[in-house]
Amino acid sequence: MLCLFPFEPQTRYLLNFKPEVQGISADGRHVIYIAQDSLEEGAPFLGQDISQLYETVEGAPPRLVCVLPNGTRYTQACTAGTVNEANVNRFNPVHRAISADGQKIYWSDKANVPGKIYVRVGGAETFQVSNTVAQFWTASADGTKALYSKGSTLYRYHLEALASTPIAGEVAGVMGASEDADL
Repeated sequence: MLCLFPFEPQTRYLLNFKPEVQGISADGRHVIYIAQDSLEEGAPFLGQDISQLYETVEGAPPRLVCVLPNGTRYTQACTAGTVNEANVNRFNPVHRAISADGQKIYWSDKANVPGKIYVRVGGAETFQVSNTVAQFWTASADGTKALYSKGSTLYRYHLEALASTPIAGEVAGVMGASEDADL
């Protein structure tokens, strides 16, 4: 814990501070994790029951991943990938939620289970992937494509086009995908 979290949480409820790693870039320089505290200096404390997704790059101070496309902080619970229906973090689908280079992070809000999906790029901008609740399944290794479902329809999101394409119907889940997410 000292390596990943070389700082003291703002609330100082150390017994309740339970960070949970949700992904690591291929080179190990980018780590994403959820924590029940406001880890950025000056950020408001949202309550110890609200977990938010943070990124630490090479030991730098943590930065919030859950930023909306308009640049405002998301102020409810959020997670990498998608929260599972049982709302148990360790079972969340987070496969390739962070790209191999750490520059693209897929996350969803936890206001609904599952929630809307977003992608944070380079720690600087966010794009909405799904405009309604959706289930994140996986992404390409480079993060330029993601697979998710709405209802029983499977979609492929293309970051470069900022668009999704339906690719299959009557889908209950995804067992796996190629590294380029082209199935």
